Amino acid sequence: MRRSPTWWRYGLCWTYVRYHYAKRTGYERLVTNTENYFQTEERMKNGNPQVLVERGEVEHMPPVLIIRGTKDDNIPIEIPERFAETYPAKGGQLEIEWFPGMPHMFALKPGPETDRAIERIKAFIAKQLATNDVLLS
Repeated sequence: MRRSPTWWRYGLCWTYVRYHYAKRTGYERLVTNTENYFQTEERMKNGNPQVLVERGEVEHMPPVLIIRGTKDDNIPIEIPERFAETYPAKGGQLEIEWFPGMPHMFALKPGPETDRAIERIKAFIAKQLATNDVLLS
């Protein structure tokens, strides 16, 4: 069964692994939010971008930009690292920009790293719009 790529709009993470990471580290807010959203661990597994790409269950693989702080304690660093290997290997275009010392959601606060992240996002979008390979619907 090939799945619709609606998960691209909601961010990138290996949901099931992140959930167990949150449980193991006592990050209760993340555990609760994940349980509330997915309801079951089976749904966490089935809605996992990493697994969907690995299985070839994605019909369209849009270009992806990952903006990631190296001090993000919300998502283990292995998750975006693994996806950054898998996605291009399966034919997708992926760019990753590391922000040393930055925490999860760092770009919500004004500062030079936020400015750099915003410029990086703008450049990525401009590049995609300059090509006709982007699905805009």
